Amino acid sequence: MRQASDTLQVLSSRAGRALIHGGVHERAGTDLAWAWFNLGAAAMGRTIVDLLASGKADQLAMFGQPWDIMEVGAMSLGFEDAMTALDLCTDAVLLACGRQPLASGQFYDLGNLRKLRLQLVAPPAIRAWIDHLLRHPDLALLEECRQPLTHRFVRRQIFLAAGAGSGRSPSEITTLHGQGSPQGRGSIAVLIPRLVTFGEMQLESLCRAILKDFPAPP
Repeated sequence: MRQASDTLQVLSSRAGRALIHGGVHERAGTDLAWAWFNLGAAAMGRTIVDLLASGKADQLAMFGQPWDIMEVGAMSLGFEDAMTALDLCTDAVLLACGRQPLASGQFYDLGNLRKLRLQLVAPPAIRAWIDHLLRHPDLALLEECRQPLTHRFVRRQIFLAAGAGSGRSPSEITTLHGQGSPQGRGSIAVLIPRLVTFGEMQLESLCRAILKDFPAPP
């Protein structure tokens, strides 16, 4: 995993330099760097839940926290930091498409991307990235998993594995917000790795799209 992370760091750096070389606001390059940092934090959440799921919770003893807190930490790192990384990617994309930084000093996010999508004059590879991201089912799932951690508590179902000597299994989570009845979303042992990987793949594909649309500096 470390090698993949290092490769993504190099790719993010190259894409950031290409944007700045192409006359895009320098914040776009910083966005990509911070997206990589946030995905590194998200990957820590993936590691935590992987250790819990594989019966290696003892390797987390250094934190001095019980199982439940480790789960909340894994969700916070996995869901929130992956979502932050995608918001940072969005800021870089909108700047690359010629939008000026907001006068308020705030960064663009996915909500802005959805609102401005049809108005954007986007280079072809970046346009394809935008369309793919906004259609991807994992984006809606990530937003749904991340929302309760920011604004509400998370309803969890706790399971004990059957059999002598078996321990606890990672919790399953249920969404509480939005219209209609709560919807079960499954085990965090599946959700966190899936959604962190989704974030990593989106940053990688964005960087490759940028390098297609913007000549890399010598």
